Amino acid sequence: IGLALQYAELEPVSVEYDGDRDALEALWDAQATETLVKVRQDVTRHRYGDEAHLDTTVKALGLVTTEY
Repeated sequence: IGLALQYAELEPVSVEYDGDRDALEALWDAQATETLVKVRQDVTRHRYGDEAHLDTTVKALGLVTTEY
């Protein structure tokens, strides 16, 4: 089971800052919408499974169609 989890592991994306981290975090805290917070949480956490990052967020926002 360990190899199956390792295969399916999607590591989180790290947050990089171009400038003063504390100032940018304060700006984020002041201006981030609920949707942006959810997107950031989605890409900065570990996941296991074949779904890629943002899949659940994109589905929740209604941006996925079943038409191909």
